[in-house]
Amino acid sequence: LAFASVPSCAEFESQTISNLAWSFARCAYLDVPLLQAMSEEAMRKLQDFRAQCLANTAWSLASLLVRDAQFLEAMAAAAIFSIREFNPQNLSNMLWAFAKLQVADVPLRDAIASASVHTIDDFDGQNLSNTSWSLSALAWSDVPLLTAIASSAFRKMLSLSDQDLTNTFWAFASLQ
Repeated sequence: LAFASVPSCAEFESQTISNLAWSFARCAYLDVPLLQAMSEEAMRKLQDFRAQCLANTAWSLASLLVRDAQFLEAMAAAAIFSIREFNPQNLSNMLWAFAKLQVADVPLRDAIASASVHTIDDFDGQNLSNTSWSLSALAWSDVPLLTAIASSAFRKMLSLSDQDLTNTFWAFASLQ
């Protein structure tokens, strides 16, 4: 499937590229020629990537531990441009991906932090947990975002899973 997909990448739309990347990441299947063809095509079509496509593609690269600096930089710029389209899951997944790859794109971080603070009440437990983990992984103590996460987690404490709650607390403790 991967081999057959390489020559077809030029015909793929942004959603197809994102879905294909996500599928291979979910299977933990790293196919370098396919990822190279997909990232080249994605670079040409980034203006067509919606928030979910950007976040899912970034998540896929991070899950496969692919650190394509040029592609990540272009995705960060595209994400900043469309940050208002990002829902809480998109925001937390995008930040998680860059944190997992240890890419500290400051303008992207700041855009995600600002958007997250404004939509924190819509974050579910996993979004809070992933965002907290990402801040910890990047050793980034963004006080307004941390305050918003703490406040939201406190309000939602009874509805958060044990895992989400402990992961969030762990992230806060590791930033001390």
